[in-house]
Amino acid sequence: MKILVIGHTVVDKIHFNNNLETKPGGIYFSLLGFLYSGLNLDIDLLTSVTKEDYKLFSEVFSKVNFIGNPFSEKMPVNHLIVKEDEEREENYEYIPSSLNVNNITDFSIYDGVFINMVSGFEIEINDLYYIRQNFQGPIYIDIHTLSRGVDKNNHRYFRAIPHAEVWYGNVDFLQANESEILTLGENHTKNEIVDNILSLGTKGVIVTNGEKGAEIYFVESEKKTFATEYQSLISPVPCVGCGDFFGASFFMYWLTQHDLQDSLKVAEYSARLFANHGKNLSLIKKELDEKFNKQ
Repeated sequence: MKILVIGHTVVDKIHFNNNLETKPGGIYFSLLGFLYSGLNLDIDLLTSVTKEDYKLFSEVFSKVNFIGNPFSEKMPVNHLIVKEDEEREENYEYIPSSLNVNNITDFSIYDGVFINMVSGFEIEINDLYYIRQNFQGPIYIDIHTLSRGVDKNNHRYFRAIPHAEVWYGNVDFLQANESEILTLGENHTKNEIVDNILSLGTKGVIVTNGEKGAEIYFVESEKKTFATEYQSLISPVPCVGCGDFFGASFFMYWLTQHDLQDSLKVAEYSARLFANHGKNLSLIKKELDEKFNKQ
């Protein structure tokens, strides 16, 4: 299976309980979500990274194929102010430019395209048009920080996404958390926004709800259907990267099984395991196999 992954690489500076940790972030977590499976995946990656920071990401970058030259002079550093019961704050040291999708010359070789708007600046609307016009297979987008504007101090704040209908009208799967989903329709409720997204032919709208699990909305036999998994994410700190890991797990499972509700269950459980086990991918795979192969 060959997958195209698009997303910025970010250095995370995680502030939590007066502690500061520097960790790999951004598309790194999505790649972990694809790689834990043990499937024979061939991943092409469109991203950017500095040579100085490459070592932070080398464990996953060594297992993918870069599209074009990934090296840049600067890359985003995101200060994450993580809180126990609130949406985290994000402050960027550097806002990156968009990635060059014109470097992708043959979309026919891919089974799926996975876009994670880590910084919110990965692609522009015209880039999404370009991808959709050249690829009729499944496109998955995690709107992530597309949901946030940027002020003069590079603080990221939630705001209504401009031309939201163009973004969700050109993808097959859309992922957002419970705050991000509300930025896809100004002055609309979550249910109204989901109805609008599904009316344009999107296969599934996935909403992640932190420790409460995740939910998916889709249309089946001309009727809107809702499925949910609520299982506690047991983690000593709020989980950075769980949503990215979840999205890759969902898309990978759907590409192999084409079952929305089962994909939700596998993705939710894999994110829960990631919250507990971190980068121990072999343990995550083992526990997933034990749970789902017994059912």
